[in-house]
Amino acid sequence: MSTEILINKFEALTKMEKKEVLDFIEFLKSKNILKKRHRWTSITKLEDEKFIGIWQNRDDMKDSTDWVRNIRTKDWG
Repeated sequence: MSTEILINKFEALTKMEKKEVLDFIEFLKSKNILKKRHRWTSITKLEDEKFIGIWQNRDDMKDSTDWVRNIRTKDWG
């Protein structure tokens, strides 16, 4: 499609339709940026994630099931 035809079609739209088209263009641009970033991002192993082991020194959380049960009993009666 030529630029001229595209401009003519765009100009024929209402103000709200033009806004929707521009919003959609921005969405497509941001989607492409995310794809490019993802391509260059290395995959981190789960065990190397910073959040792994954050509770390891908590004696009250050795058994997570028991911990949740105690919290629910205390807070919910």
